[in-house]
Amino acid sequence: MRCERVQFYYEDYCRLSLPVSTLARVEDHLAGCPACREYFEKNDQIARLLRDHAEVAHPGPGYFDDLAGRVMARLDEQPPAPVLDCGLAGVRPASASRRPLWWAGAAAAAGLLILSFVPPARQPDVQLARKLAEPAVTGAMLPAEGVSVAEMLPANPLTGGTIFDKGLSGFSSNRPDVESIIQAQLHYPVENADWLPETEPDESVAESAPPASPIQWVSTRPKSERPDSLPNEVLEQLERIKTQMAAKGDEALIAGLREFDQTIQRLSAENASLGDLPMVQQARYYLKGDDAFTAGRASEAWKFFHRVITLDEKSPLATRARLQMADLNYAEWADFRQARDYYQRCAGRAAEQALTAAEREHVTRQLDRLDRYAGNSWEALHLVYCVRRGDWPESLAALRGLTALEGSRDLLPEAARAAVDRMKSAPAPPANVTNEIYNLLAKQAQVEQNGEIRAWLELAVGDLLIDQLNNPQQAMVFYHQAIEAAAESGAAKAARVKLYDLEDRNLKNDLVRN
Repeated sequence: MRCERVQFYYEDYCRLSLPVSTLARVEDHLAGCPACREYFEKNDQIARLLRDHAEVAHPGPGYFDDLAGRVMARLDEQPPAPVLDCGLAGVRPASASRRPLWWAGAAAAAGLLILSFVPPARQPDVQLARKLAEPAVTGAMLPAEGVSVAEMLPANPLTGGTIFDKGLSGFSSNRPDVESIIQAQLHYPVENADWLPETEPDESVAESAPPASPIQWVSTRPKSERPDSLPNEVLEQLERIKTQMAAKGDEALIAGLREFDQTIQRLSAENASLGDLPMVQQARYYLKGDDAFTAGRASEAWKFFHRVITLDEKSPLATRARLQMADLNYAEWADFRQARDYYQRCAGRAAEQALTAAEREHVTRQLDRLDRYAGNSWEALHLVYCVRRGDWPESLAALRGLTALEGSRDLLPEAARAAVDRMKSAPAPPANVTNEIYNLLAKQAQVEQNGEIRAWLELAVGDLLIDQLNNPQQAMVFYHQAIEAAAESGAAKAARVKLYDLEDRNLKNDLVRN
């Protein structure tokens, strides 16, 4: 599937309205296309910004029908505006011909807009009053049950009609008693208005009870569960999961998430809305991602981890999902640019709440490595990837290229281990490939000046001699050399264990022969 087609499906993908076959093709493409993943992520960020900061109540169906006709009718019905004496009788009015055209147009547009919200003088416009009663953002003021709109509207002293004016600061034309009702409603929202921003209450208002009011504040957003309204059992499990993920790592986290999911399934019999909470969906997507990752389905795992982030990008679980996605991009697809981006988002204070100390060190090492080899577009890292993932001729060529590449010697031990470990699994390499890898690594270990690098190379050669070439005596020689090269290195410690095992086996064989 081409990139243009995948990006065309973005909205349908987010709404989960794609056919199953198309969805699979889109996600397969996303798994292997960094550009399309970046496109989807940027659109997700824009959608979240719009959802969080630009929520405006729609005026309702039919509001814009015949808007121009209503404006003209209001103009015909308005009485002449009163003349106000501002002490400027002696001042000559500005000539109309000298007034800037843009000012005249803006004034006319503003006048039309204001008059479109003013009801007729002789008959209250009930629908307009309802529209005027709607706040500009996330709520609406409607008459309480049993109260008519006419009873709720004060008389307008200029027109004789009725109008409800929410007003702007300093420009409200409401009577004082009506304004006190509005202010009370703003300071005393009803209990289910949990979407209101948390601000410090006005102490002067909070000291007295709210006045009786026929006006009711109605939320225009669906009510969501507040954390303090969740069952104690769920809250305790969430707190335990949050603590364990930074202390014990992924294994404890998975166990905690499975227990949490079982609790939600049991409690959903009484409260079905629990299963729709973002924190519950995050936990389930993370579990699905971990199952797919364990089963070797990298693309499927990436998809589920991405959904964890989409639900709540600032949660600790999202930080862990980014780490999994970074490792997938690095090891599975050699997309080092995308991997570095995800690793960077796993650093800082957010990582302290979500990652263990060892995992934070892993992030730091990966970022250092990516920064070190970014200068040549990560050519050395691509060669290591080819050693690990290419077919045997490609793997051998990549290993040979890595030994010749300037400034990449510290990657040789990792590439050598990858090649030797691959030989233990099917299909085994041809004999000529095995011999050439042995000669290449043994020669490189002989000329290597860095003791620790040489120790790791000799350890890899010793393993190759035992597992592939069936020559334990020669392997013992390389294990001894690994210990001598860097006695305190990890390679030397591993070589000692292997050496003791070989010596023990030789001793047992001698006893059997004797």
